[in-house]
Amino acid sequence: MTALKFVGIIVVAYLCGCVNISKYVARSRKVDIEHTGSGNMGATNMLRNAGIVPALITLLFDAVKCILPCAGAYLLFGGQSIWLYGIFRLSTPMLADIAIYVAALSCILGHMFPVFRKFKGGKGVACGCGLAFFTQPILAAILFVGYIIIIATIKIGSVGSLFAAFSYVVSDMVVLAINGYWASFALALAILLLVVVAHRANIRRLAKNQENTLDLQKSAQMDAEYYKNKFEKKGK
Repeated sequence: MTALKFVGIIVVAYLCGCVNISKYVARSRKVDIEHTGSGNMGATNMLRNAGIVPALITLLFDAVKCILPCAGAYLLFGGQSIWLYGIFRLSTPMLADIAIYVAALSCILGHMFPVFRKFKGGKGVACGCGLAFFTQPILAAILFVGYIIIIATIKIGSVGSLFAAFSYVVSDMVVLAINGYWASFALALAILLLVVVAHRANIRRLAKNQENTLDLQKSAQMDAEYYKNKFEKKGK
């Protein structure tokens, strides 16, 4: 029964990861996000080419699609309170903790390699954000603020993403090691390695000082023009 539960978690979480709405969100702005900029359907490419609001919608959706299977896996293996899990990690059954990371890893793999889009997907950071908010909500909120500060000052999305990913996973691995949850520790490490590998081209460009930058003023202007035109059409 336990094995079947884990198989179910892997399949459901992977399929959740495959779901992506950025194409449709971008289409509302008359942007073909798959053939614009980097062609990536994640929040950073949305921010650069569609606007701040579409990027936030994409980020929120990708985070939630990871939170849901993680929450389901946690409850399926005897977890008690979803809302208090991130604070009282010591009271969590080991299998429930493992199930969370299995669900998160499967969801991230679905996001990166979606079966419905020829296995070409995003880089997993937004899904990882969902895992972070589920397991360590306070740290996740702090890191999200740090991410915003980085992209507002340095204006390089990959730096903010890698900073948040490393900070969260390393912190989480410390907690898992203290609690003796070594299986979850290994899964968390696998998630970090996946995110790093997905950003290998960004890392090479950073090393050469050739990484693409973000223009938040331009992104905000896209939003302003979109809503201005929308309100003008309603007024006619």
